[in-house]
Amino acid sequence: MQFQISILRGLIYGAVDHGADLNELCRRVGVTPEQLNNGEEMVDWQPDPSRDFWTNAVEMTRDPLLGLHLGVHESAANNFGLLGMLARSCRTVGEAVRTICQYNETISTVVKYGFEYEGDYAIFTMQPVTLWEQYNESSARQAAEISLSSFCQAFRSLTFNRAIPVRVEIKYSEREKNEYERVLRAPVVFGASRNALVMRRRDMDLELTSHDESLRNVFESLLTAKRTMMREKTGLVYRIRQLLVEEFRGQIPTIEEISSQLSMTPRTLQRKLAEQGTSFRTVSLQFRKDLAEQLFKAGTARKQRVASMLGYADADTLRRAIKASGAV
Repeated sequence: MQFQISILRGLIYGAVDHGADLNELCRRVGVTPEQLNNGEEMVDWQPDPSRDFWTNAVEMTRDPLLGLHLGVHESAANNFGLLGMLARSCRTVGEAVRTICQYNETISTVVKYGFEYEGDYAIFTMQPVTLWEQYNESSARQAAEISLSSFCQAFRSLTFNRAIPVRVEIKYSEREKNEYERVLRAPVVFGASRNALVMRRRDMDLELTSHDESLRNVFESLLTAKRTMMREKTGLVYRIRQLLVEEFRGQIPTIEEISSQLSMTPRTLQRKLAEQGTSFRTVSLQFRKDLAEQLFKAGTARKQRVASMLGYADADTLRRAIKASGAV
């Protein structure tokens, strides 16, 4: 799983403005201030609590609602880099949202954006991958809340305050509801089934003040090229492992299910993997071993939940399987 370094840069600069020390925060997260200048570069995400941005930033700023507050910080406007510029150059709110979803993978594979209509409402969802929630729900929650907050801010600023959510849905437990509603400027429902901005369907046709068709064409061409390059670079095995995390929550699907996600037949998938000297069974078993090793070493996931998620009866059975595989 990966995310774009421009996102980390915006988060770090925002946290610094809230009281964190730049050099110390960079040291804890495992980057140098100079690395933050490579905005479009992708970096790997690992379930390592000691290097988790949100864990360290909340501690250093002493702000338990840091994600909510950073969403309205000026640094958040540039977190998406090239994709953010493409979205702002779109004609309407709806077009911008669909563009974010379309090019999601170019900025992050640890937060998934979705968009759909439900009657008179438009639903814009933002969901950290389940494995993130499994190992550190408080960190995943901060990521979801900065997304909710920053998009509320962007919609307001780019539509003369006309695109305002009917309500904001947050899947986590309630806390400081008055502060959430002050920042988000909308009713908030906690304990929901999703993290979502519920908008009026008609508001999706509101034009953005930043619309520029010529820039939109340029940015879309660049993003399309970047997405193609990323897919070619990552390779088939990496894409399968990504899908196992993002779409199947760590469970191993059938080869028919995974090949459908890759837009190919099972036979074609088997042939392509054989050409690389491997098989779907080998890839999936190695993935399961690697995932279990990472989560157990992280120390923040409950071992029983991890075992259940990976299809084992209990944590002891999973531990024995890991040892037998030589993974630890």
